[in-house]
Amino acid sequence: TTNLLERGNRLTPGIQVKPGVPGWLGPTDRVSNRREFAEWLFDSGSDLTARTLANRVWYILFGRGLVVTLEDFGSMGEQPVNEALLDFLAFRLKYKHQWKLKPFIKDIVLSKAYRQSSVPTPEDLLVDPKNAFISRGTRKRLSAEQMRDQALALSGLLNDSLGGPSVMPYQPDNVWQTIYNDQEWELSEGSQKYRRGVYTYWKRSSPYPSMESFDATSREVCKSRRIVTNTPSQALVLLNDPTYIDAANAMGRRMLSFSKDPGQQISYAYEHIFGKAVTETVKQRLADAYNTIDLEKSPDETIGAQLDSPASAVAHILFNLDAFYVK
Repeated sequence: TTNLLERGNRLTPGIQVKPGVPGWLGPTDRVSNRREFAEWLFDSGSDLTARTLANRVWYILFGRGLVVTLEDFGSMGEQPVNEALLDFLAFRLKYKHQWKLKPFIKDIVLSKAYRQSSVPTPEDLLVDPKNAFISRGTRKRLSAEQMRDQALALSGLLNDSLGGPSVMPYQPDNVWQTIYNDQEWELSEGSQKYRRGVYTYWKRSSPYPSMESFDATSREVCKSRRIVTNTPSQALVLLNDPTYIDAANAMGRRMLSFSKDPGQQISYAYEHIFGKAVTETVKQRLADAYNTIDLEKSPDETIGAQLDSPASAVAHILFNLDAFYVK
């Protein structure tokens, strides 16, 4: 049995309590364990779970929820900017797709709202300055984990195997230390260091630095949404982190194997990374960089000393463009 402790003192137990949920949320007489609680959450008599989940998926795809306060659907949270749309999405998720997320996400990404351009018109800025009503495509930076995974995937380095223990990819020396034991950060061997970000070993008191720079949480407390920042240290991570250098080198080798002509290499890399053809203006600028990069300079003078070839340096430039990490 479990008792309510008076003033939190285990020596003075009060009334006996049982598992359950607040009665004002609906019929709760059959909720006596975790399984019954899960079944109650997804019961056809309540739409709160469907609305909450639909709103979270919308937030992930658009960068802003229909209810901005993802963590609070109560009286203290913000009202939906489009309640009818939220109800429609919740209905489709629950009854049309039977809680299956893949077809539900497909519904949204194939919609006109999601596929529109993010370039605003003067009218858009006047009527919907914060894009709360999705008058244009949203501009959303990728998460820390997504950015790293994307660079590795595009370069062909990503190890997408599933399961297994956490891994230790590159990180600066002397960052990961502890006074409680003799544990050390041991760089994972081979392709293990290129596994997806979700498998990175995480220490609460010393989060992975490059991901922390891009607003990954320390995981000391639960966070329903990350606050996106824009700082100089983020640019330094993309420029100097060994993972991104390795990805640029791998991409450079793909460019060299594609063609011996620098122009064709640049066109291939740009289209491969951004999914569209390079404009002549951008192509010329990249070609100028290709022809002027000096890999013989010392590391103090240029980042190029850490790269394999001018092709790798151009790939490194592309990985640092705004279009690479902003959706």
